[in-house]
Amino acid sequence: MKKAFSLIEITIALGILGIIVVLSSSSLLKTYELHTLSQQKLETKLQSLNALLQIKKILQDSIQPSLKIIPNEKISQNPINLKNKSLIFYPKTQELLLIGDYSLPCLHGIFNPKTLQINSTLNVEFLAIKTDFIHFLNQNCKVYHNKLYALFVTENFVFPEDFYSQKYTAEILNLNANALQTTIPKFLESTTQNLTLLPKVYFLQTPYILDFRDKISLQTQDKTHILFENLDSFFISTSDFGILLKLCTKDANNQELCLEDFITKETL
Repeated sequence: MKKAFSLIEITIALGILGIIVVLSSSSLLKTYELHTLSQQKLETKLQSLNALLQIKKILQDSIQPSLKIIPNEKISQNPINLKNKSLIFYPKTQELLLIGDYSLPCLHGIFNPKTLQINSTLNVEFLAIKTDFIHFLNQNCKVYHNKLYALFVTENFVFPEDFYSQKYTAEILNLNANALQTTIPKFLESTTQNLTLLPKVYFLQTPYILDFRDKISLQTQDKTHILFENLDSFFISTSDFGILLKLCTKDANNQELCLEDFITKETL
């Protein structure tokens, strides 16, 4: 009887143990699922943050007045969803050289309007800087030898549309720290009367395109870079201080996840 009772005890114990194992397994599985879900949410957030920071850096390195939404829309204070649209812009063309404690730009684009000469070519002189600096820049700036175009700005220039009109662009024939020589832009071919030319020239290469579909991609001159996947929406707007960006996607629970950032307004 004692032996049979022991077998019953063993059977009961095994049953209880089985229940505990089942409950523990269920609890562990639930914990694992929650952990996995948490990891997926974190991964989505990090991917979104990384994409937003990349886009911010790309636009910081752009000529902000050239930012244009395709199809034909302007960035305004009202947020615009760029999903299924594109953003075209010119990247800044720049090279910096260290001179002691100074970081000196090879290009600044500010010229003296009084030096403007138009014959078979257009010639202007840049605002003067220290002679020693000019000599150093002319000896070391590689950007002066790149194939570039100059874009001139008049008082009736329309931003950003006229960035993409050949009317205001000219091929650069000679460029250094002192002066700029270009072909004659179309807006100067007919007349120069009653024309106010602003003392600012932009140096252009090939425009870039940020394309916002289900994926966000950057199209440069010869490559396409995927920056983000599973895009839900991407809003852009302006303020008095800069450009506002907002990226939205769906997390592992299919809940909306949005991140925002800000780009300071570009000044001369």
